[in-house]
This record gives sequence, structure tokens and C-alpha cells, in this order.
Amino acid sequence: MKQEIKWWYYMVALVPPFMGAVSYVMSKYVINDISPISLLFYRWLVAVVILTPFSIKPFLAEISNIRANIGILSIIAISGVTLFNLFVYYALQYTTSTNTSIIIGIFPLVVLALGVIINKDKLKKSQIYSIIFSFLGILIILSRGQILQSLEGLFNNLGDVLALMATICWAIYVFSVKYKPINLSFRAFVYATFAIGTILILPLYLLDILYLEHVFELNVTNVSVIFCLGFGVSIVGMMSLNISIARIGPNISSILFYFAPLFTSIMAVIILEEELKSFHVAGIIIILFGVNFPLIVRLLNRKNQAREVS
Repeated sequence: MKQEIKWWYYMVALVPPFMGAVSYVMSKYVINDISPISLLFYRWLVAVVILTPFSIKPFLAEISNIRANIGILSIIAISGVTLFNLFVYYALQYTTSTNTSIIIGIFPLVVLALGVIINKDKLKKSQIYSIIFSFLGILIILSRGQILQSLEGLFNNLGDVLALMATICWAIYVFSVKYKPINLSFRAFVYATFAIGTILILPLYLLDILYLEHVFELNVTNVSVIFCLGFGVSIVGMMSLNISIARIGPNISSILFYFAPLFTSIMAVIILEEELKSFHVAGIIIILFGVNFPLIVRLLNRKNQAREVS
């Protein structure tokens, strides 16, 4: 029975990277027609509207607990709902969805760094090598396979810098979710963070449409993408992530997020007709090797111990 439950939770943990890939590709598809702020606002507005009939009752019943924990809830909402997506959408205006996905893929290393800084966690040698290999993979992607020639101008692409900012925000979100208040139900917690994040986006949205006059056309494509992001990515993706963090932990959930660059690359080639180059493949392979390096070391040590015993 345990194995069946564990298997299903691993499957749930693969939903967020898949939805993340959907988000990068779908957002890139309409980013020239819908401003990043409008896309961000309507995506989360759709999510809040859909969740309201199912979550408003526990939300109101636990409003006192929500007020008591408004600090941590605000950090989670600002980092995961507001700033992360804002940086992603602006990054997609300057770089490819593949690059955005791969750069954001280093967030498990940032989560690890936060553990060292905040929780005083000690890094093992295997974790240090994991950081080195993963960072090397990112350098290969950002330098287009020419690390030495491109090192000085590595962040000349504004989109890559914005994607890196999104990475930091996402890592803060994943790290902060571990500190979800125990006196809040899952539905009230998710609804509260979604609502807080949407409220924080509202002033930016009003500025975007009233002052900057960024109004988009209500056609089938734009509405379909907004609904897909609001329901599929925001609700299904984020709720799956919260479930996987609670059940199998943030570290394993973060590692499985390295499937996102693979999903994104495949979707970008099929839908956006982006070119998948050799340095993308090399970078993805090295990143995957780096993140899984501690696991590889443990498996090798177990084999060596088994041989010694036999």
C-alpha cells in the first residue's frame, strides 16, 4: 500500500513542471498580444473566481488564523503568485521560452542556499559538486555554448536576467511553503495566497490599462490561453506543487522540476517552432546530472558496500 501511495505522489510531483512548461510556452505564444501585467492579472483572477465556490467557506471560517499568519502568507503570495510570474512574463519578451525554463530550473540550488543561510544547513561534498555541475549547465545555456567567449557579456540579454530574478522568487516560494501555518486548512491556505497575490497585482493592472493603455483583443486564442493559465497552471499546477511539497518534501519536489526544461523544449519546438540547439541539450544533460549527483553518489556507495559485504 505504501508503494502505491508513494508512486502516486511522485506522479503528482511531475504535474507542476509539466504545467510550468505549459505556462512558458503558452505565455510566449501571446506575450506580444497581451501585456505581461494584464496576462498576470487575468490568469490569477480566473484562478480565484474558479476556486471561490469551493474555498470561500473554509476561508471565511479561518479568517482569524489567516490574519494571524498574514506575514508568511504575504511572503508566499508575493514571491510565488505576484513577482515570480511578473518576472517570467517580462523575461519572455526578451528571450525564448526554452531559455526561461532552463534558467528557472536552477531554483533547487537556490532553495539549498536558503537552507544554508537561514537554517544553517551544512553542505556535503556531493551537494557542492551538484552546485558546480548545475551551474556549469546554466553557463552553457546562457553563453550559447561559448562560455569563455561570452562570459563577460553573459547577462547582456535582459530576458535572462529577468528569468534569474524569477528563479530567486520561485525558490523563496518553495522554501516558504515549508512554513505553511499548521492551523490553516489546505483550501484556505491556497485561496488566501491566491487572493493576496491577485490583490497586489491589481494596482499594477490599473496602471497598465489606464496609464499605459495596454488593452488586448478578446479573441478565442487570448481567452483560451488566459483560461488555460488560470485553471491548468495556477490551480492544478500550484495545488499539485503544494501537495507534493507536503507529502514528499521540497527537495525531491524541486529535483523533479528539472523535467520542466525537457517538457518546455519539446513544446517550444512543436508549438512555437523554436530551434533546439546542441548547447540546449548539453546544458540540460549537465544540469540533470548535477542535480542528481548526490543521488548517484549514494547509489554507488551502496553498491560498493554490498560488494564489500559479499
